[in-house]
Amino acid sequence: MKWSKGIIFALSAVMLLAGCGSKDNSGSSDQIKVKPIEEGDYETILGQESNQARILNNKSSGSMFDVYEIGKGLQELAKAHFSADSYQVQEGQLLTYSSLAASQNGLLGNQSDDNKTGLNPKVGEAFDLGNGDTTDDPFILTGIQEIDFLQNGDLSGVAIAMVMRQEWYEDHESGLYQVKKEMTDEKFRLFGEEAARKLVNYLRALPEVSDEMPIYVALYNANSADDTLPGHYFAEGYFVSRSTNFEDIDEQWYIFPSDAGSEIDSVTAGRMDTLKASLYDQLPENIGVVGKGKYVDKELRQLHITITMDAKTYVECSAIVHYTLSLMKDFNQDDYAIKIEVYSNKDLIATMVRAENESDFTTHLML
Repeated sequence: MKWSKGIIFALSAVMLLAGCGSKDNSGSSDQIKVKPIEEGDYETILGQESNQARILNNKSSGSMFDVYEIGKGLQELAKAHFSADSYQVQEGQLLTYSSLAASQNGLLGNQSDDNKTGLNPKVGEAFDLGNGDTTDDPFILTGIQEIDFLQNGDLSGVAIAMVMRQEWYEDHESGLYQVKKEMTDEKFRLFGEEAARKLVNYLRALPEVSDEMPIYVALYNANSADDTLPGHYFAEGYFVSRSTNFEDIDEQWYIFPSDAGSEIDSVTAGRMDTLKASLYDQLPENIGVVGKGKYVDKELRQLHITITMDAKTYVECSAIVHYTLSLMKDFNQDDYAIKIEVYSNKDLIATMVRAENESDFTTHLML
């Protein structure tokens, strides 16, 4: 029987809930507490009503990888203010579909006489991009993701990711072609900070949010140097009132092989080249090796490697997986996490995962 990734994920989720969940006696009897998979992560609360605002998430990014990276990154960044030992997390409940959707004059819409809460600039007025260029149809803030933090079943904090695009294409006034629009770094940062403060004021006006409740906001640039890579967070603010100062976040994704990847990390680039050459020697027929590295403060923190091939037999697939694992001894620094996915004829046949600060890989052969 052939199992799709979707079915495997669904069954895994059911087993996880069955094995790790427990009823929340402090609140609704329908709520389930899910223990963290990895040490240092949050306990998660399930059972609350699904927020339809999540439908907007995959519309604000280029792929589901971006959506997951935005949520995962937000949760990791928020740990500096909401300790995993003291808080539980749940899907955001404050910002609803109707309060966000641009089509319903929500926060993601443009400011107008009919939409006072719109966080994007007005349409029809020249908006300065900071480089001498303007746009009269500004749609910069494309998405908002929310995570709620609970203590003893009560909402005690909020984390927000504001997803923005620094560059885009618009139709030329002639209608014959498109022109690129791009904001300067300074203008982009200023817009994000101003929009964040307006959003915090909006949240503080909600009955569930007190003036003292901490609100963490991270600004995310959805644009990247390569369309196959996610964007990155670049600034953060922690609000315990209605104002705060924003601090820089230095993170970026790089692809291997690439000139930019070699420039930021020649050691990892060389190891990726060696890995590809070694695999090609054993299976030269249509094999591909691509790496994606996430760098925080110029240091590698995550490395995702995708291997694609057209193996013809089970023995061939199994051998390449085990051979790949033997080659990973060259990636002997353990201060970053590694995830390897091996595909044959577009089917995922194996995963190999090494957690940060661990030396051994956990391998799953899906054949």
